[in-house]
Amino acid sequence: MNAPVQRATRLVPELLDDLAQEARWQALDLVARRGREAAPNLLRGQSADYAGSPLAWELLLGMALDQAAETIDAPAVDLSPLLKASDLPAERLLEIRAAAERLKGSARWVEELAARIDRNAGQLERVRLLRAHALLNERFWSDTRIPADEATRARMLACAPQFRARADAAARRARGWRQVAGRLGLPTTLLR
Repeated sequence: MNAPVQRATRLVPELLDDLAQEARWQALDLVARRGREAAPNLLRGQSADYAGSPLAWELLLGMALDQAAETIDAPAVDLSPLLKASDLPAERLLEIRAAAERLKGSARWVEELAARIDRNAGQLERVRLLRAHALLNERFWSDTRIPADEATRARMLACAPQFRARADAAARRARGWRQVAGRLGLPTTLLR
């Protein structure tokens, strides 16, 4: 197994753990702010907001929020069963791949998704987020347990390489700024 594949194999469980922790935190926060009775419905509402998103991160977070809503007293969220692949039938995969190919030319919605990531992230965080989104979309677009229709799956698949390309470009810019700062004797820790 080559190094990028090994890193990706290790990264997916970490990202799923991050999602589970985020869902548990949101559940505890809602219980504290809105009460135990209102929290489950609010969590389900947040989960519904993610329906149809072409970001695997949001679809997975929606699944985690649904789990947290079911166990509100002690939010138990376990996304580890998703580590075992459960792909769609081959003929559906081919149809979705063809639809994703047709979508590659229309980048307006990819721009909107990337702008959401860019808004509050520093340069290095942007690289990490774009790579995480690319990895999760590549891994989960075909998973039967993801609540997505075929059009959403095609969008997930189509934007993964664009996220990866954006991450690579952002990484190159970050390296360039670090080199300039280093030559000028400036601290590179300020270059987020």
